[in-house]
Amino acid sequence: MGHKDSEVYERRNPFENEEILKKLAHITDIAIKAGIPVEQIVHVGGIAPMIHTCIATGSARYAINWRGTRDLDFALTINNGPQRLADALEGAGVQVTNRRPSKSIPHKHAVEIELTTGKGLFPSGRILEIDVYGGDSKGRARINDRIAHPYPGKFIRDQAITHTCWGHQFTVPSLIDTLTLKMDVAKETDRPKDTIDISSLIFSAEQSGVAPGDLIKALTEAYSTHGIPHPTWTLQVAPTLRAIIDKTPNLRRFDFAPVASRGYISKIAESIK
Repeated sequence: MGHKDSEVYERRNPFENEEILKKLAHITDIAIKAGIPVEQIVHVGGIAPMIHTCIATGSARYAINWRGTRDLDFALTINNGPQRLADALEGAGVQVTNRRPSKSIPHKHAVEIELTTGKGLFPSGRILEIDVYGGDSKGRARINDRIAHPYPGKFIRDQAITHTCWGHQFTVPSLIDTLTLKMDVAKETDRPKDTIDISSLIFSAEQSGVAPGDLIKALTEAYSTHGIPHPTWTLQVAPTLRAIIDKTPNLRRFDFAPVASRGYISKIAESIK
């Protein structure tokens, strides 16, 4: 399996990954200080699977070899989230160079900022794009045709989770909700980073004691109505997940993501119907 993906990088030392995380966490910290609750700043991009390894194992050990990212993806489950984030960043002295709504995805905005300090993947002068799924008047955000609700309600299936990693607070969807959002994208694409992220989430499920059958049952329910799987599950999601499962053992040769045990992966494959 090749890793020709703009967001998949060569192995870094742990200090570089920690610096990347601190840079991204700084943006979250600004939003929190501006009065946006951390529980409503939900990371739905590449950070989420990495945070789940911290939650599942109780340490940042597996974050050392995180694949990295070049942008941020938030669901801000508050009214007028993109504008409030841009205002918070500008109020903290961050240079916001652009903000624009998505032409194809309702309620999604891009907020671009210029970094004034940094090196490596985040050098001074680089433009960092923050993709924001903003909430409606009730704080509900639409992601991949799913409705995400503000805390303390269920984000999608479950409440979002706030966890501290490397001294910073991050809120992410539950493991099942994160896996569902990743599968929504993976069924339409064939990107190495999606395989890595889903493999990492399966690892976290095993570490958390989630039975393979229960994991697949919960994922199937995300693509079902009244217990009946949609054609999307049968024709797209299940085949995509099988293909990713087949690729997962190859990831053992790389340092981009933790991999579940062979026995757990085998049981996952057997549970997919």
